[in-house]
Amino acid sequence: MSAETCCLTGMDRGAIESSCFHFRRLRDVEAMAERHGWTTVLRQLEPGSLRLRGSLATTGTATVLEVVASHRLEIRGQVKRDTVALLLPRSGTELWLNGYSLTPNRAMVVPAGGTIAAWSGGGARVLIILAPASSLQCELLFGAEDERSLKAGNSLLARGAGMGDVGDWVRALSCATHGAGALNACSGATGWRPVTNTDRQSRSFPVISRAVDYVDSNLGRTISSAKLSDAAASSLSKLERAFRQELGLTPSAYIRARRLHAARRELQSGRSRQVAAVAFDSGFRHLGRFSGAYRSYFGELPSETLRAFA
Repeated sequence: MSAETCCLTGMDRGAIESSCFHFRRLRDVEAMAERHGWTTVLRQLEPGSLRLRGSLATTGTATVLEVVASHRLEIRGQVKRDTVALLLPRSGTELWLNGYSLTPNRAMVVPAGGTIAAWSGGGARVLIILAPASSLQCELLFGAEDERSLKAGNSLLARGAGMGDVGDWVRALSCATHGAGALNACSGATGWRPVTNTDRQSRSFPVISRAVDYVDSNLGRTISSAKLSDAAASSLSKLERAFRQELGLTPSAYIRARRLHAARRELQSGRSRQVAAVAFDSGFRHLGRFSGAYRSYFGELPSETLRAFA
């Protein structure tokens, strides 16, 4: 991971200086998120040489992290119990988060301790704001406690893509979670609220969640279509539609991507010494086919990855 000094996109007022990073591995992004209140796992879900870059800034109360990925990603994790998060796609790429479709004018607040299950398209540019739940009080950022400040913060968030200052998002997050992370604390007075469970969640999300949980538990074993659809409590045709809608992949392509990603993580960890053992543990039973699939997906042989991170 390399760093340089830059200014986070859109962080105009106050010229808040941030650090820009070019990441070699997804786990480098995960480590950065972990340090700032978010435990997460990122997975590449389409073939090609993944390019990752990010920006990190602090604005007193909050941490602002922007991640740009060249390929389709799966983002899963949990916000820490003392942290509140806001996620916003900042490009035209759609982001599915916990069964809700987010666009550049529609953000989602994840409460303290909340889980995140998201899938982004290729070329995603995602803004993540993380702040301690206990410090999210509008007076800290606006210098006032009255209803006018609350209304101002919420109207900023409602304006969506029209905002040019990331600082506005931080202020809006503060108001939307006024107090100890209560999502609707300001909604009665302002008429605005973030995406919540009262919004219409995708019907596909519970099906996908059950299927993904099954894949998590059985990645190194044979996963048949029948077993996967049974675990998802869905017909195979509905399962196929659900995956295509939110992940842009078939279930079989998702399983293949997960296995290849698991193998790559292990090869990059510096712990492994044998490609064959990594392939077997990741669910591949034929070493030659694994090597060919790995090279097609990541643009290098497994042995080359192993040497690069030895």
